[in-house]
Amino acid sequence: MLFEVDTEVSICKFRVISIPTIEVNGTTLYFENRGEGVPMYVLHGGPGLDHRYFGRSLAGLENIRELYYIDLRGHGKSSKAEKKTYTLETFADDIDAMRRELGHEKIDIMGHSMGGFVGLLYSLNYPAHLDRLILVGTPAKHTKIKGYYQLKATLISINLKYYIQYKKEKTIDRESFAREILLKSWPLYVPEKLLPEYSDYIKSLRGLEIFFDMQQ
Repeated sequence: MLFEVDTEVSICKFRVISIPTIEVNGTTLYFENRGEGVPMYVLHGGPGLDHRYFGRSLAGLENIRELYYIDLRGHGKSSKAEKKTYTLETFADDIDAMRRELGHEKIDIMGHSMGGFVGLLYSLNYPAHLDRLILVGTPAKHTKIKGYYQLKATLISINLKYYIQYKKEKTIDRESFAREILLKSWPLYVPEKLLPEYSDYIKSLRGLEIFFDMQQ
């Protein structure tokens, strides 16, 4: 609950803020929706990311689509769940459960990177309820991405660094490990002029252990 104070008349005005969440499949999904028109579910990449990095980049669609920016389970402001449920299949099932709860007969999906894989699974499992699917940066083969092999060498170095740490200290800071991987990977996906802004975003993320939970 947030409150405002009117200093001139010394009256407190209370303003209740409703947080947009929805209960589906035994978990709570956080979402933000903007615009009007046909519902389009916007699915973020990852693991470990959330909807915030889209910023206002899709604002131009808001006069023809009602955009639902969703944090997938275990990501962002959505609730944590059992590790075994952190799968692309479960994410797709969550999206359809959300669709039913919101009363949408058909939806569009825009999926970026990992979100695109979720969208592909949704199209296979729930084709009757999908109108359009837009994939952004969802490659069939990473080796075709420019800079992939340089990144792979960097990631091997990071893995070695934390492996040595584990051997010496018998413990590992998984949060720092995941954040370093994401920071080193980001230049592959983001134009150079946007790197400072997106690096700040990566540094703001919490709960990055899901990065490893999903790798397993």
